[in-house]
Amino acid sequence: MKKTNKLLFRLLPATLALVLSSCATTQVTEPTVDSDMSAAARGDRIEPSATEGPLTLDVQAAVLMALDNNAAFQVERVRPDLSRTAERLQRAAFDPTIGGSLSAGSSGGTDDYGASSVSNLADKTALEAGLSLAASLPTGTSVELGLEAARESGGGEESETTGWSITVSQSLLRGRGLDANLTDLRSAKLETRITLYQLRGSTEALISQVEQAYWDCVLNERSLGIYEESHKLANREIDEVRERISVGKVAGTELAAAEAEAASRLEQLIEARANLAKSRLVMIRHLNPGGGDSAWSRELVLTDPPELAKVDLAPVEVCVETAMTERTDLNEARLRLAQGELEVVRTKNGLLPRLDLFMLIGGSRYANSFSTDTDQNADEIAYSAGLSFEIPLGNRGASAQHDYAMLSMKQAHAALRNMEQLVQVDVRSAHIDVGRAEERVNAARATRELREKTLGNEQEKFQVGRSTMFLVSQATRDLVASQIGEIEAVIKYRRALLDLYRLDGSLLTRKGIAVRDRTTGPTDRR
Repeated sequence: MKKTNKLLFRLLPATLALVLSSCATTQVTEPTVDSDMSAAARGDRIEPSATEGPLTLDVQAAVLMALDNNAAFQVERVRPDLSRTAERLQRAAFDPTIGGSLSAGSSGGTDDYGASSVSNLADKTALEAGLSLAASLPTGTSVELGLEAARESGGGEESETTGWSITVSQSLLRGRGLDANLTDLRSAKLETRITLYQLRGSTEALISQVEQAYWDCVLNERSLGIYEESHKLANREIDEVRERISVGKVAGTELAAAEAEAASRLEQLIEARANLAKSRLVMIRHLNPGGGDSAWSRELVLTDPPELAKVDLAPVEVCVETAMTERTDLNEARLRLAQGELEVVRTKNGLLPRLDLFMLIGGSRYANSFSTDTDQNADEIAYSAGLSFEIPLGNRGASAQHDYAMLSMKQAHAALRNMEQLVQVDVRSAHIDVGRAEERVNAARATRELREKTLGNEQEKFQVGRSTMFLVSQATRDLVASQIGEIEAVIKYRRALLDLYRLDGSLLTRKGIAVRDRTTGPTDRR
C-alpha cells in the first residue's frame, strides 16, 4: 500500500503538467486572424506632418492619405481588434484555475475547576496548507486535482497528515465533444473574420468617396475656369458692341443683350466659386491632413487631369464571377451563415439530457512522530465513481432555441440567394453604365467641336451685320455648356469604372491596397 501511495504521489506532478498542456492546447486549436492595411507602393505616401502650404495630390496619393488620416475610418479599423478581444474571452473558459490555502492556529483547554489539566499544560498548534488545480476541457471533461497537508504539535506529540485527490467528470450527452463546447469560440473567430470583411467594405467605401470628391473638385475647378473665360469674353463683347454702336455699325438695342449675357455669366461664375469651395471642404474632410483649423483653408493642387482613361473592360461574365468571390457583403453573409450552423449545433446539443460520469481517487497518509503503534501510522486510498443525470420535463426552452436557430438558418440561406441575385443586377448594370459613359464621352467631344464652329460662324456673321448679339450669346452659352458637358462626361466615365470595380469587389486589388489575413485567408470563398 505504501508503494502504491508513493507511486501516485510521483505521478501527480505529471498529471498536473498534462492538464496544463491540454488547456494550453485549446488556445491554439485554430489559427489566429490578423489584418494589415498596406499599399503596394508606399513610397508616395503623404506624411501627415506636412501641414502647411499647398497640398499636391493625384488620385492614388489622395486615397493613401485618407486611409492614413480619415477620422471616421480610424473608428472602423479598431473593430477587428475588439472582436479579437471577444475571442480571448471565449478562450478564457478553458483556462485552468489554480487555488491555494494556508492557515495556522492553536488551541488549549482547562479542567472543570478552571485549572489547567495535565494534558493541556501546553497549547496545541496546527498548520494546514492546500493546493488545487481545476480545468474544463473542450471535450466536456472537468478535471480537479488537489493536495493537502496538515501538521499538529503540542502536549509532547507531533503528527502529520497529507492527502491528494483527483476528480474527473465527463459529460456523456449534453456538453460532450468539441463541437458542443467550442461553438462560442468558433463563432467569435468567425465574428473576427466578419469584422475584417466589414473593414474591407469600409475601405472600399472610403476609396470611392475620396475619388468622387477628387473628381468633384476637378470638375468644379475646370467649370470655374470655363465660366471665368466666358465672363471675360462677355465683357469684351460689351466693349465691342459699344464701339460698334458709337460708329453706327449696329443698333443701340444690341447693348442690352450683351449686358444681359454678361450678368448671366457672372451668376454662373459666383455659383461655380461656391461649388468649388464646398467640394474642397469635403475633400479636406476625407483627407484630414492635420494642422488644426488652418487645414480647412489649405490649397489643393490636383494633378490628375479629367481625361479619358481607356481600359480594356473585361466581359460582364468575368466581372460577375469576380463579384461572387470578392464582394465583401457576400462573404460576410456566408460567414453569418456559418455562425448560424454553429448555433444549430449548440442548440441541438441542448436538446439532450445531462448525463455525467464522475470518478474520484484520493489518498492520505497519517504519521505520529512519537507513536510506536503501527495503527497510528497509516496510508489510505479511496476510490469512487458514479453517474449523475438531469432531464428537464418538456424541455421547451431548449426546443424553442433549436427551432429558432433552424428558422434563422433557413432565412439566412434565402437572404444569401437573394443577395447573389442583387449582385448579378448590380454588376451587370454597372458594366452597362461603363459602356454608355464611354460612348457619351465621344458624343460630348463631337458636340463641343461643333459648338465651337457654330460660335465662330455667328461671330463672323455679326462682324458683317448678318447676325445679332442675341444669337452670338446663345452660341456662346451652348459652347460653355458643351465644354462643361465634355468634362462631366469624362468624369462620369471614371466614376462608372470606379462603381464597377467597387461592385465586383476588385477595387482594392486595382488600387494596390489589401486588408490581409496573415494566416489562412478567407475560407468561405467557394
